[in-house]
Amino acid sequence: MIIANKKLMDHVEQNLYDFEGFVDYQELRKQLHVKVKNLADAIGKTPRSIERSPQTEGIQKGLRKIVYIITLLKEMLPSQEKKEWLVWLKSPHPEFAGLTPWEVIQKGDCDAIIGYLEDAKKGSMT
Repeated sequence: MIIANKKLMDHVEQNLYDFEGFVDYQELRKQLHVKVKNLADAIGKTPRSIERSPQTEGIQKGLRKIVYIITLLKEMLPSQEKKEWLVWLKSPHPEFAGLTPWEVIQKGDCDAIIGYLEDAKKGSMT
């Protein structure tokens, strides 16, 4: 039973959620080594709105997309020692016209990164 429960939670970045199941924006910010303003830009909100009402659906939806990107990267780049996923996010990428994936995210285009990673995971890079 414990093994089944662990497998059920394998895809969840538990350290990025609070005890109520909401994305903890402060923990996310720390893991990404960014400021609240950077997270706010990425999800199209203001820093003040994130700090005042982090559990609202609009904010949580945006934060969950970022967490999903991290989850995909950690599955694809399993070396946790070097935080390869963070290096990948912050390195210029030819697929994004030399922008870093994080810069693309900050411009509000999480879906472009998600699509790229899902295609890469399926092995259908185009």
